[in-house]
Amino acid sequence: METAATDQTTGEKEPEDQTDTESTALKADELEEVAAIAAGFDYEIPPLADNEVEVEDHLRCIAYWRQKREERRQHGLKMVLKAKQWMEDQERLCVQREDWHKYGISCYLHVRHKTRLNLVHGNVSLIEGKERVVFSDTELEHFITVAPSACVGKKFWPLKDEIMKHIKATGELLPGVEIVKGGEVLRVSLKA
Repeated sequence: METAATDQTTGEKEPEDQTDTESTALKADELEEVAAIAAGFDYEIPPLADNEVEVEDHLRCIAYWRQKREERRQHGLKMVLKAKQWMEDQERLCVQREDWHKYGISCYLHVRHKTRLNLVHGNVSLIEGKERVVFSDTELEHFITVAPSACVGKKFWPLKDEIMKHIKATGELLPGVEIVKGGEVLRVSLKA
């Protein structure tokens, strides 16, 4: 429960937060009674209070509606979390099914020794993975000292494109350098 804040200009304590639900929460036995009172009001016309009993009824109804608002907010948050989880599950399922179909297409292309197909509903093509240069940071300093000057940039950082050209031209694999080939990718383009 929050304590009352102090006004900086007068030094007086400001009233406590009026929306504190802990102190205004209704007990289960009161809830039905206040719900009946709240149901008796016509919320389309201005509220009138002729005596203190009616003011008490209004106060109890305020407590009732604050409690209802909090219950609905909590329920809404639970439903949002459930909806997000459902959406993530559905997306995961759809991706799995899509991957299943892609695998079938990929197998067909491999068996038929084809790399692309143009069909009524779309185009598919198998793209081979690209070769790329990989080296570890521990071997980087050594590489810079032994590599041809064309393979090292102005800031003494290896130029991967130049390294790949050098390896393809000379067939020489520089120390600390590895050539890694990426995996095959199936590209699918659907027609509208």
